[in-house]
Amino acid sequence: MELNWSTFFLEIANFLVLVWLLKRFLYRPVTDAIAKRQEKIERALQEAASEHRAGEALRGHYADRLADWEREKAAARAAFEREIDRERATRLENLATELEGERKRRKVVAEQKRREIQQRLETKALKLAAAFASRFLARVAGPELERRLVEVLSEDLPRLPSQRREALERTLRQMHGPIEVMSAYPLGDSERVKLEQALTDLSGQSVVCDYREDARLIAGIRLHLGSWVLRANLGDELQGFAEAGCE
Repeated sequence: MELNWSTFFLEIANFLVLVWLLKRFLYRPVTDAIAKRQEKIERALQEAASEHRAGEALRGHYADRLADWEREKAAARAAFEREIDRERATRLENLATELEGERKRRKVVAEQKRREIQQRLETKALKLAAAFASRFLARVAGPELERRLVEVLSEDLPRLPSQRREALERTLRQMHGPIEVMSAYPLGDSERVKLEQALTDLSGQSVVCDYREDARLIAGIRLHLGSWVLRANLGDELQGFAEAGCE
C-alpha cells in the first residue's frame, strides 16, 4: 500500500482545524461555564459558611439566652419559694397568736365561770348559814338578849368616831318628828330610859321615840333617825352576813 502524502497532510490539517474549532467553540465555553459554575459554587460555599457562622452565632446567642432564662427561672422559683416560706411563717405565727389569744380567752372565760360558780355556791352557803342561824337564834333569843343589845347600843353611841358622832348630832337636832325605834320584843321602861338618855346626851336636847315591834329582828333594835339607820339586832346582822357573799 503506498502512502499518499497529500492525503496525510490534508488529514493533519483537518485535525488541526478541528482542534482549533473545538478549542474556540467548545473547550473555551465549557471551561468558562465550568469556571462560572465553580465560582458560583465557591460563592455558595462562602454564603453557606457565612450562614453557618451566623447560625452558630445565633445558636450560641440562643444558648446563652436559654441559660440566662434558666437562671432567671431558677432565681424566680427561689424567690417564689422564699415568699411562700415567709407567707407560711407569717400565717403560722398569726395562727399561733390567734390560738394563744383564744386559749387565754377560754382561760379567762373558764376562770370567770369558776368564780361565778364559786360565788353562787358561797352565796348559797351563806344564805343557808344565815337561814340556819336565824332559825337557831329565833329559838334561843329572848327579851334578855334584846335588853343586852339595847345596853350595848346605848353604851356605844358616845364612843362613835368624831365625824359620825357630829353628823348624827346634826341629824338629831334637825329632826322634827319622833325617832322610830323597832324592836323584836316590847322594850321595858328601863331599856327605853337608857336609850332615850343616850340619844339626849348625844344631841344635847330631849328626844321623842316611837316604839314598834318587828319579830324579823329576832332580838335587838333598829333606829330610824332621818337618813340614818342604827342597827343593833340579830336580823339585820344575819341579813348583812348573807348579802356579803353577793358582793
